[in-house]
Amino acid sequence: MKSKVLKLGLVYASMVFIIYSSFMYLLYKGMLNVIYILGAVEIAKNIISAIMIIGGIIQLKDFFFYGKGISLEIPKFAKPKIESLIKRGTIPSAFILGILVSLVEIPCAGLFPLFYTAILSYKFSEISSIISILWYNIFFVMPLVILIIVFYLGLMKIEKAEKARLRTRRYMRLISGILMIILGLWFVTWVI
Repeated sequence: MKSKVLKLGLVYASMVFIIYSSFMYLLYKGMLNVIYILGAVEIAKNIISAIMIIGGIIQLKDFFFYGKGISLEIPKFAKPKIESLIKRGTIPSAFILGILVSLVEIPCAGLFPLFYTAILSYKFSEISSIISILWYNIFFVMPLVILIIVFYLGLMKIEKAEKARLRTRRYMRLISGILMIILGLWFVTWVI
């Protein structure tokens, strides 16, 4: 059973890594095209800044009024499918789960990658950007890998970790909301 948890978790984490790295690379290439072909550096910068600030305001709203109105979270329609895949507990379901969760989380977790790839598209070569994207995603999935190892070693039960996540999610929204607003304000004033 423990080795199964490890295998399933690593398949899931690998898919998250692949999907987010691909998403960020496509963002990077898309931004380069928009910025350099259209010559719309200031417009792109202002749009990205506005998206970050609006996302931050939504996250702050969720700190005070969680679940009311617009939220940056997994859509309700996807939750039953995700739960069904989790219950199956097979390698193919972990593979599909990694893809599905990554795709439906991009609207809520994708603002930081959007900002990060915007910086890369302004200042870095393609090789440096690809390496930076891979590093970003290694650090992005590292907490997930650590949790998988913790569960594998039996240091914590999944149910206990889920209760802790639910207890702290409002504060995670507060921190990410503040960070998004600060980054959005910084980016709009950033001299390229």
